[in-house]
Amino acid sequence: MNRWWLGAGCLALFISSASAQTIAGSITDPAGAVIPNAAVDVSSPALIEGHRTAVTNESGRYTFVNLEPGTYAVTVKKEGFTTAQRAGVELTTGFTAEIDLQLQIGAAAQTLQIAAETPVVDTQSTVVSSTLGASNMEELPTGRSLSSFLDLVPGGGTLNFGAPAYRGNTDAQTMVDGARTSVLIGAGPGLTSHATSNSAYQEMTFSNGMDNLDMQTAGMFTQIIPKEGGNNFHGSLFATYTNSDFVGNNVSSKLSAAPYSLLPTVPLKLWDLNPSIGGPIIKDKLWFQGTFQVDSNNYASPRSPANALAPGLNFAPGAAVNDPTKFYTGTGNVTWQADQKDKFSFFYENTTTDEPYGREPSFTFFGLNNAASASNNLDTYSQQYIVKWTRVQSPRLLITGNLSVFNQTIANDLLGPDAAWEGRFNNNSSLQRPVVMALQVGNYINHFIYNQALSDFNYSHTLTLANSVSYVTGSHQFKLGYQFMRGYYYHAQRYPGDAYITNLGPGFTSVTEALPLNDTDNIGADLGVYAQDKWTIKRLTINYGLRLDYLRTRTPSETVPATAFLPAETFSGVGVLNWKDLSPRVGAAYDVFSNHKTVLRAGIARFVNGQTTTLTEANNPANLIQRTATFVYTGTNGTIYNPDGTINKASIGPSSSVGGAVFGTNAQTTFYAPGVLSGFDKRPFTWDVEGGVAQQVLPHLSVTGTAYYIWTGNRTATVNTALNINDYNPFCATAPSDPALPGGGGYQVCGLYNLNPAYLSITPH
Repeated sequence: MNRWWLGAGCLALFISSASAQTIAGSITDPAGAVIPNAAVDVSSPALIEGHRTAVTNESGRYTFVNLEPGTYAVTVKKEGFTTAQRAGVELTTGFTAEIDLQLQIGAAAQTLQIAAETPVVDTQSTVVSSTLGASNMEELPTGRSLSSFLDLVPGGGTLNFGAPAYRGNTDAQTMVDGARTSVLIGAGPGLTSHATSNSAYQEMTFSNGMDNLDMQTAGMFTQIIPKEGGNNFHGSLFATYTNSDFVGNNVSSKLSAAPYSLLPTVPLKLWDLNPSIGGPIIKDKLWFQGTFQVDSNNYASPRSPANALAPGLNFAPGAAVNDPTKFYTGTGNVTWQADQKDKFSFFYENTTTDEPYGREPSFTFFGLNNAASASNNLDTYSQQYIVKWTRVQSPRLLITGNLSVFNQTIANDLLGPDAAWEGRFNNNSSLQRPVVMALQVGNYINHFIYNQALSDFNYSHTLTLANSVSYVTGSHQFKLGYQFMRGYYYHAQRYPGDAYITNLGPGFTSVTEALPLNDTDNIGADLGVYAQDKWTIKRLTINYGLRLDYLRTRTPSETVPATAFLPAETFSGVGVLNWKDLSPRVGAAYDVFSNHKTVLRAGIARFVNGQTTTLTEANNPANLIQRTATFVYTGTNGTIYNPDGTINKASIGPSSSVGGAVFGTNAQTTFYAPGVLSGFDKRPFTWDVEGGVAQQVLPHLSVTGTAYYIWTGNRTATVNTALNINDYNPFCATAPSDPALPGGGGYQVCGLYNLNPAYLSITPH
């Protein structure tokens, strides 16, 4: 089986997808008649090969796809006509620049330079895209991060952990140089590690992906294009600096005093250093681009756990605590023109976040005196490797291949003597745990949790292939390809000593025994196979395609480590998801006046909803056991643990837990119907219909209006099978008085139900 996957991966690298940057147009004579078989050449410093050529078809049209973003010159030659050239054509990601040229009768040796504006309206696209170039990313007064750029997109924004959102949809897909970038941790398939622009990227483009079959899910489709270097050496340096001298404080003396103590978080020192350099290793043959960034944030946090706690929940101002955080990013991109037809690029990115005092909210709010035991060391690491191959087989046949490996780690590590209890060690069966420290229950502070410094470890690994082949003529583009991703998510949690103590006020303290979490969820195959066709017939462009999605996941055999309370327990692997879906997409764009300045757009598209490992984790047997048992502490200031690390039963009373399964046994209460997790057309989906108009009003300005309608299907509901209709009490409500209601309102609305209060505590099953 491993040899089969290796063979499939090698084959997939040589069957690939073409990008959407396009220059197209019509060539005519002075009378307006089309000119077939004219030689068209596009050239740009952005192309390591320098230029590409094609010929016009019988309709006088030409098309170049899979171009790099940059500034182009278009040159047309035909025997019996003068040569025409149009320079300064700005091409951005995902944009089709319509460049029409008229040839004059004369000698081909004569060249006519044609001055014209670069088009700002894409008259072939069925969607609206927002593009940020390198200058925009550097000059806009934002945080220079992907999340801050998403906030600039109409209808866009960010969610937890910076995951993109668009038009109310929380699904998203991010592509870096054509390779899908997804993190399998928590926030879902829209989450990505690309936090900063750090001068490594040439452009970022945002759309809904309706006209791109590479887009699997609805929501934000983000395409990030790295810089490639060039034939001339170039470099840049971006730097910022500020400290507390540049920060004001508008909190009044009344609010900063007890009982409010509303002191601001003060930046002690913030700085960002981001050098970048690129250029040729061998001119016209081998280029490089490299960047490095360090972003340091150092804050004084007056509400940190290290401060004293006044009576109740009021904070007394204390000494400011230093909370340093550093972000590091390094990228490298090497581009190699192996021969006239073949181009390779090798892109690497590494990001690291180091936050040594990632204090948990419970401690920050309730104000523990001991900062060390209330803190975790929050570290994030990610690495992405992308190998891309592009082959211009002929002016009509283009092949591109992407192979990407993406790893991300998010670790909430424990500090000091608790470090051996970190969740990252749960899979290490030979690890010798230290004897549990003899924690004392004393120095009572109302409403606090002691020793609940949970270590949470997350590791995501994905391998992605994004592949297709494109056939292009002057009026027609056909694309056939597939995307494939497989990977796994490892999630581990552990408390120091596998227990924690909770004090909820005078007279009540509890001890909770907690089993480790040791959960692995595998994506065996996330496959999308698609065919897409695009025709331009005079002023009308029609884009249609069909995509087949297949998702299969399972859990491996895994073991929950032994604790002082229970021996190790092994769980067999299970299959979870097995989904298959067909998603059609159709769109049209109409160049209203044939001048490439006014376009009408409309389209309809089906997408599958995003899913990585959330449902798989919810059905993982190792994640379904009863992991905690809580007991009442009865001692006054005694030891919680015995010398061998077990709980001191003489200091605790009976369990205070109500209902539920036995500690360490299956506690599953939610079960999924077979039709939810497996089958054809069972995966949740989204339909998106939109239409709009774009109009160029000035040489570099256009206005766009879009209307859209979205609906979803295969949504699920959770039903408490322990209840039935007889457990609900019927009641009626009086409709409000309103002339818009029948009879002016005021009538009884019956057939409503409330759950009988006697059944509120019933456990679902």
